[in-house]
Amino acid sequence: MRLVRFLVHGRTAYGILNDDETAELERARIVPDAGPTPEIGTALSSLAARDTAQAIQILARGASLHGLDPAVHALLADLLLARPETLDPGAIEALAARVLAPEDARGWRRWGLRQFTGGRYDQARVSLERYLELGGDAARADAEVRTRMAYLERILPGGDLARGEAARTRC
Repeated sequence: MRLVRFLVHGRTAYGILNDDETAELERARIVPDAGPTPEIGTALSSLAARDTAQAIQILARGASLHGLDPAVHALLADLLLARPETLDPGAIEALAARVLAPEDARGWRRWGLRQFTGGRYDQARVSLERYLELGGDAARADAEVRTRMAYLERILPGGDLARGEAARTRC
């Protein structure tokens, strides 16, 4: 058993990892530290210098050294999800950020948009609805999410596009 520190809404909380969980993290070479992750500052400097590849490298190292810090996973996810060739590792980082900070609306947005682009429409709707619940007025004003939600209402069962597809397959 190992006592670990987490950050929840900027406040310190503690939890216990059992031996199997600790061993899994060790096998993955991830240190169960909640941060804050000092590598974020260095990565932001790299981004300011327009060196995204270096920023990704720095953040990946930071995510390994501070595996329980949702901020490092979130920033790494944002950079990886912006590139088609790194969508899969970006999805892993987005999920890590969401799991580590379940009350952070941005994590649900990030995760829901990745689910949407991956064609996981049912799951995307649930995640984006959670974003809208947590994010307040700013989330409700989010044009990209409003557009995606409108499409989901049309494509999912009961929507006009779903009904039209069902009618075509019956003929």
